[in-house]
Amino acid sequence: MKKHLLLATITATLLLTSANAALAKLTVSSTGNSINIDTSGSVGKTTIYVWKNGRYTTRLTKSGTIPLVSASYKFLLIARDSAGTKYKLIKKTFSSDGSSETTVNQRPTGKIIHTTNGTQTTIDMSQSTDPDGKITRYKAYMWKDGKYFKTFSNPTTTLELPPANYRIIGYVMDDKGDKSKYFRHNFKVEEIKPEPIVTPTPVDSNKPNYTIATPGKKDLAPMTAEFKLGGFLEQSKAQYDYMQGYTGDGVNVAVLDTGIDFNHSDLDDNIKGVYSMYGDDGMDYKGHGTHVAGIIGAEKNDIGMHGIAYNADLISIKVLNDYGRGSYNAIGDGIKLAADKEAKVANLSLGGTYYNATYHSAIVGDIRYALKADTSLIFAAGNNGGECKDLGYTSTGRCNYPAALPVFNDYQDLINGKYDGAYIAVGSLKADNTLAYYSNAAGITKDWYMVAHGGDVFDDGITGSMILSTKSSEEASSILDQGSTTTTYKQGTSMAAPIVAGAFAIISEKFPYLVGTEVRDIMFATTTDLGATGVDEIYGHGLLNLQKAMMPVGDMNIPTGGYVTNNSAKYNSDKARISTSSSFGSSLALSSLSATMILDDFNRGYTLDMTSSVNVETMAFSMDQLQQVPLPKGYSVGLEVNGIQNTFSIGRRLLDGTKVHYAQSNTLFGTTGEGALSLTGKTHYISVESPITSNLSAGFIYGRGTASVGGLFTDISTVEGLGLNLDYTSSILSAGISMPTKVISGTISSSIPTARTMSGEIEYDKSTSSLRPDGTQIDMYTNVSLNKNWELAANYTQDMMNIEGMNNHSLNLNYMVRF
Repeated sequence: MKKHLLLATITATLLLTSANAALAKLTVSSTGNSINIDTSGSVGKTTIYVWKNGRYTTRLTKSGTIPLVSASYKFLLIARDSAGTKYKLIKKTFSSDGSSETTVNQRPTGKIIHTTNGTQTTIDMSQSTDPDGKITRYKAYMWKDGKYFKTFSNPTTTLELPPANYRIIGYVMDDKGDKSKYFRHNFKVEEIKPEPIVTPTPVDSNKPNYTIATPGKKDLAPMTAEFKLGGFLEQSKAQYDYMQGYTGDGVNVAVLDTGIDFNHSDLDDNIKGVYSMYGDDGMDYKGHGTHVAGIIGAEKNDIGMHGIAYNADLISIKVLNDYGRGSYNAIGDGIKLAADKEAKVANLSLGGTYYNATYHSAIVGDIRYALKADTSLIFAAGNNGGECKDLGYTSTGRCNYPAALPVFNDYQDLINGKYDGAYIAVGSLKADNTLAYYSNAAGITKDWYMVAHGGDVFDDGITGSMILSTKSSEEASSILDQGSTTTTYKQGTSMAAPIVAGAFAIISEKFPYLVGTEVRDIMFATTTDLGATGVDEIYGHGLLNLQKAMMPVGDMNIPTGGYVTNNSAKYNSDKARISTSSSFGSSLALSSLSATMILDDFNRGYTLDMTSSVNVETMAFSMDQLQQVPLPKGYSVGLEVNGIQNTFSIGRRLLDGTKVHYAQSNTLFGTTGEGALSLTGKTHYISVESPITSNLSAGFIYGRGTASVGGLFTDISTVEGLGLNLDYTSSILSAGISMPTKVISGTISSSIPTARTMSGEIEYDKSTSSLRPDGTQIDMYTNVSLNKNWELAANYTQDMMNIEGMNNHSLNLNYMVRF
């Protein structure tokens, strides 16, 4: 390939306002197969970004060289002074054919003033200027008494302000994308005591009747374009929870990071509070915190992607500065603030190396404070690319802190269940469910470690299989020209941790009475096991599985007491059943049984339709079911053939042909129940069959039963039943109509658990129901003898089994051979 010797020198001198101001100088030249980049003469911290054929390729922090190939190049030099202020020098093009073009942009100057007229205040930014273009964007943020109050984006804004101390911080941007220095302005409206500022809406711990059945709108088609763009959502199996109506709604999730872009169109409605440990507006100028926040709670609004808990309430706490750095003191203060703002869970995609036990002790007090308040902490396990094996970042260590803090003996209380809040470290997987090359493996943190998908290798220069999430409009990495103004790709354990935090919020929404350690134990118990069986040194507890985490774990039981405790008596739901006869129809399948609450091993409440545990398995009792054994003087004894109802009878035939029988059954009209549907009883029957004419006879059967109940049944009355029949018989015709034995009176009382409150109290549906079935079975038959061998038979049954609407009929031509 033909090479050209090129020399392009760019020099820019910016006016210095102080001895610490930055100075940007850049010289670019080529020799042989290399491009030489020289920043000699620059003052302050320099960073050079390089594009090749429009694609970002590399970054240098000082003079250096890069390979020269046939292509066009673009360079961006950023010099920062000691206060972090940026000065830019842009080399637009640099081509191997020798052509080049240089552009130096000058920053605009921002200016803000305020004027008052009575109760009105005007905020004026229109006098800001730009020396080489025009201003296209105005942005200012206002605080009232030290708390964020309002955002302005117009050159002038007039409004009425209540009395308070006000502070405004803003900037302007020109048509070339250059931003001014931040301007600051303070003023005061006096004489009236300011009203308190409302901070993020707290969870109302006294709100009654948090139940097991309060989901939001069910999303039966959750796998939208937004869902698929996230990538990590399907891997976490979040779609199954959206279909149930759970999206993290109302759960406070704190994001302790570089701040959040609180103007982002995919986040702004979900942000309920913005705080900073640095006295600034809490805006994210690094981009890391915005990306993390989007994974947790980006809105489902047909813009970009959406977060795993897309209806959660986000609390932004800026604990890292605009360079992504921070102190343990700042992080500890942020953890304590998250607890004070009643965050259920806080995500900390951050970490550092180990120095000594004393160095970390300051933050542990704040962590304990949060865990006691039931604020659970989710930590990124770290991107040191090795297994956490000892207490330091060494060739064998690779531990990240605070994620690994509980390895110290003095800090075992952080994970041993002493506090309500949970402590979880999260590693990162690739799409093939193997550990990402950069992720810390579990090692000695395995007992509180799990994994989620944090992105694959940076394999195609831009996206690979990294996580797509929200991007701050203020982040420095926007110069990477990744296309979208709202989303960007990143990878790391920083991206895996917020997936777990969002899942934590969804579980907490469905089961608001669970404390953090219970949610943690559920997540650990329901992971997809990876690597060696059980908890191992690579994957810890395994891969988050949100579908399994929302399903019951262990045996399902029916509570019996007033409160949920681990030792309270319960009924095994699998052994609760009723076998009944058609005398009751479906009356024992009480409507309240359709929403019975059952508890899993974590005392989480689920709804079970127990009406399916009530089955009509036998026909109503009649004397025809007994085998009659004749005795002298017209007496007889009836013995049950099938032995199901434990029945016997004694009867006598009178001189006029009337048959009178007494029978006893050791069931309640053929019905028994066990377990939580316990029912035992005894029934006495009187049956009379009497001729009316030589061809016509009539009869009835009356039953009276008593029973004992238990489990969900609290009381049962005496139960009465009645059956009737009328029959005609001649040489060529037989016909009849009958009503098999049906319960005509009786009630049963029940107390069926339906929900549990935040305090663990069990709520019951207490009611008394009639045992008389809705339907009345009527059987009609007609048999006509056509000749000695042929018979025509017609049958009709209304409300079969005493279940209303179950009708049946038949018409048969029968051939009979008589022996």
